[in-house]
Amino acid sequence: MDIDPSSTLVATGSADSTVKVWNLEKGFATHNFKKHGGIISAVKFHHDVKKLQLATASDDCRVLLWDLKTSSCIATLNGHASVVRSLTFTTEGKFLLSGGRDKVMNAWNLQTFALSKTLLTLESVEAAGIVQSSLINGGESSAVYVYTGGDKGLVKVWDLAKDKCIMEKDLGFGKQAITDLMISPFDNQLVAVMSDSNIVFLNIETGLQRQRTIAGYNDEIVDVKFMGANDDYLAVATNSEQV
Repeated sequence: MDIDPSSTLVATGSADSTVKVWNLEKGFATHNFKKHGGIISAVKFHHDVKKLQLATASDDCRVLLWDLKTSSCIATLNGHASVVRSLTFTTEGKFLLSGGRDKVMNAWNLQTFALSKTLLTLESVEAAGIVQSSLINGGESSAVYVYTGGDKGLVKVWDLAKDKCIMEKDLGFGKQAITDLMISPFDNQLVAVMSDSNIVFLNIETGLQRQRTIAGYNDEIVDVKFMGANDDYLAVATNSEQV
């Protein structure tokens, strides 16, 4: 599930291979896409609200790019050998990044829809996103920095152009996987959800130093989202009835 930058649309993917876009205020579906051949594994709106584009992925290993203005698929991106778990657009909007369980992250040129680069992550990618260069010690403003997390429990920050891992933190110690990973809009910390249901906060500016851990969940954590006017609250959904 993903909410567009205007907070008026939400995209959802389901096990029946369909992707739907909903009007949040009125509660009706504005789009219904049926081109995938497997369970939907990721959806992501373009951060430029004027573009009205949506990227989707499923366990058919394909990434599709949709134009919501025309309700049409404008690109089919084939470059993964396993399910794609993460989609993110680069800050300047030139590339779409897709990470999968085939242990790679692909960078797609959004003008030509060609594969521009493949980054070998050496572990299944369960979550990924963009790190602002201002958070990187000695970071270059023109560089693209990406975080990844996956089955080995490793949080990594990459310099995409140089194919280089510039930060790494082992949170799993060979026993726990990372099931979700995101940046807090409130304080720019990386927040990792572990397979043992713990939530770990890491400071990017100090080289992924652990700041705190939220423990005590007995159920599997299925989703986490920041909320509130300043994004300073964290909503956690588990496989119980409570949020």
